[in-house]
This record gives sequence, structure tokens and C-alpha cells, in this order.
Amino acid sequence: MAGERESHSLGLFVAWVVGMSILGLVIWIVYAVAAQTGGAEAACGPSFLWASWSGGGQATAGSLTAAAVLGGSLLVLAGVAAWRVWLKLGFLFTGFVGLYALGLAVLWYTTPPIWGPRYC
Repeated sequence: MAGERESHSLGLFVAWVVGMSILGLVIWIVYAVAAQTGGAEAACGPSFLWASWSGGGQATAGSLTAAAVLGGSLLVLAGVAAWRVWLKLGFLFTGFVGLYALGLAVLWYTTPPIWGPRYC
């Protein structure tokens, strides 16, 4: 009985980590698309990810990498908390999404001073 319960808990944990990873990837893709299209001026022309590259600001590789590292770090912290403390997974889900969104908002506004303004 104890082995069955432990197996069920491990399966739930693995499913939660996979789901959170997919969600983190989707959030990163939204940030990357917004970074490529949101800051471009009309003179830059169309820009989607790495086609017709327009760089600087949020569209730099440094900003996109920082966004991925931020999401991965938060995912690891949430996974460790879920494994060690076994908090409610819904609470960790909400915390992950909230902190990642907040971190990306801060990154969005601090990126131009760090990596420079947008350019075509």
C-alpha cells in the first residue's frame, strides 16, 4: 500500500513538472514574440523571432536568454519546494506564473539600459 501511494505521488510530481515546463516554455515564447514585434519601429519592417532580425532592447539574445534562465530558475525552485515540502501544487503553480510574469515585466523595462535601445 505504501509503495503504491509513493508511486502515485511520484507520478503526480512528474506530471506537474512536465506541465510547468510546458507552461514556462509558452510564457517564454510569448515574451520572445512580444520582444520581436512590440518594440520595432515602422521603418524596421516585419520581424518575427529571427527572421528579418531587428535587434537591441528586448529583442537581444541577452534579454531572451535572461528570460529563459529566469523561468528555468523559478521552475527548479518550485520543483524543489514541491519535492521537499510537498506544498499544495496549485499554490506553487500560481507562485511560478506570478513570479515569472513579474520577473519578465521587470526584465522588459530594464533591458534597454542594459543591452541598448531597439534598432533595425
